[in-house]
Amino acid sequence: MPMLDALFENGFLSRIDFYFAKFIAEISGDDPDIALAAALAGRAAGEKHLCLSLESISGKRFFDKKTGRVIAACPEVSAWRETLLSSPVAGVPGDFRPLVLDSENRLYLFRNWRRERDIADFVLTRAGEGFDGPDSRALEAAMENIFPPGALPDDEQKKACALAASSGFCVISGGPGTGKTFVAAGIMALFLALCPKKEPVIRLCAPTGKAAARLGESVKRAREKLPLPNEIRSAIPDRAVTLHRLLRPIRGTSRFHHNEKNPLEADLIVADEASMMDAAMAARLFRAAPPGARLVLMGDKDQLASVEAGSVMADICGAASLSGHIAVLKKSYRFSKKSGVAALCGALGRGDTDQALSCMEDPAMKGVSFEEVGARPALFSKLSDLISRGDFFSFLSGDSRDPEAALARLDRLKILCASRKGPFGVLEVNRFAQRALARRGLADMSGEFYPGRPVMVLRNDYDLGLFNGDTGIILKSREPGAKGLGAFFPAPGGGVREISPFALPGHETVYAMTAHKSQGSEFDHVVLVLPDRDLPVLTRELLYTAATRAMKSVSIWGTPGILRAALSRKTRRFSGLGKRLEGRDSVVKI
Repeated sequence: MPMLDALFENGFLSRIDFYFAKFIAEISGDDPDIALAAALAGRAAGEKHLCLSLESISGKRFFDKKTGRVIAACPEVSAWRETLLSSPVAGVPGDFRPLVLDSENRLYLFRNWRRERDIADFVLTRAGEGFDGPDSRALEAAMENIFPPGALPDDEQKKACALAASSGFCVISGGPGTGKTFVAAGIMALFLALCPKKEPVIRLCAPTGKAAARLGESVKRAREKLPLPNEIRSAIPDRAVTLHRLLRPIRGTSRFHHNEKNPLEADLIVADEASMMDAAMAARLFRAAPPGARLVLMGDKDQLASVEAGSVMADICGAASLSGHIAVLKKSYRFSKKSGVAALCGALGRGDTDQALSCMEDPAMKGVSFEEVGARPALFSKLSDLISRGDFFSFLSGDSRDPEAALARLDRLKILCASRKGPFGVLEVNRFAQRALARRGLADMSGEFYPGRPVMVLRNDYDLGLFNGDTGIILKSREPGAKGLGAFFPAPGGGVREISPFALPGHETVYAMTAHKSQGSEFDHVVLVLPDRDLPVLTRELLYTAATRAMKSVSIWGTPGILRAALSRKTRRFSGLGKRLEGRDSVVKI
């Protein structure tokens, strides 16, 4: 079809969207309006939206970039709707068709419509009044027994624990240091005290290996701090797994062992870093939750949305009808009231550029700074200065006697970028860092692998138990008699494990990573490198997410203009989930 060819050649469609639209056109009689709808629905999914709003795109025209001629024009909504629903490729909700068009003129790929439906059905069912929770007297008695005065720092945390105990579904949202994992330990303690089963099953999970490891460590510390009876303390699990490990993927397919037909064995599921969960993974988790099991989602609703399609946590937190199932923790215990990092994160979360800049320029605000960097020479000069502070890169010693300590040193400093490509992106920053370290004799890069090289896994390998986003370090092998190198990663149950570097799945050097990849991680010091020009990926959520990775200090490198442009832009994900949950506009701003 010439129209599709022209859209593809002009860069309006990806290859997969082009071929999908061609297929739909062939089975629908080569109707150009149907082909255009299929192409744009596929493009919307590629841009991480769950659906395409026909009303938002009606009347839009696409022009040839060379000749300026119109190559495609979107029809008026009612005519477009009539054309779609009279074809064999589109149907209304409930029809088994490649495209689904709902009453609000949202057009879905079938898989995304099904995911959204399943998420909404689960949330509304589990949050409904029919859930069999404890009566108020039993809950009050358990609260007094488990949480005597002073056990939890504030009423916010107590209310969050009580909410989780009395509901089949709830969300605990809070910024850095608000005690979400401390609350998770309290929720589990309260659940164990109230559960009539002798040995209830509790599952802890998170989207990435790093986030799962942090969840387990945090719960273990919180479990010891709470004044709990020994039998309850010993029953609180401290081993968390990734969502993939929890659901058990079937090799060679996109399916999982656990689903609605083969649910998990669980009475309580606690999922951390829920803002990272895309619609596909959320639907899989919800389908696999057995009837009667409680589900607690934890995270920060103001962080970046998931890498893949959807903004599940933001949609849920934005639904007024679910306000009784959402607890928001506001008080931070990580930072003092005068902390520069806390003040900066607050300003970034609000989108207040003036306050953010003022904070970073105020000498009284410790731990935050803004460095004006607008050109590559300035960037490389700043990176050279940073690298010269060798204490930040002490993991390059390559000492394998204590790989756990090396992995901990790896988290002292992280350079975060807005994008992978470009002169200010991850790939370029990593290349420069490696060259600079080699010049200073801090890295021997005579081969692909060298002692101290930090690596990030880019592809799931279920046989090795390594997943996209897992980070490790190359050190001298500890295998008996081995003279080569090993790749060391945190082990799921604690400690470390060694893998041959040559067995690693797709991976890359990770002196720097994208802000998206940093979710679920924490670093002592964070340097955020902004690009030299405005990009669509630069949003308020990206800056907030990057800054909230820091435990001690944050430095932003860029220009005030780019910072202002980023803070003025909020992430937009088109979805019907909010409408399903409480009936509001389908464009979710997060």
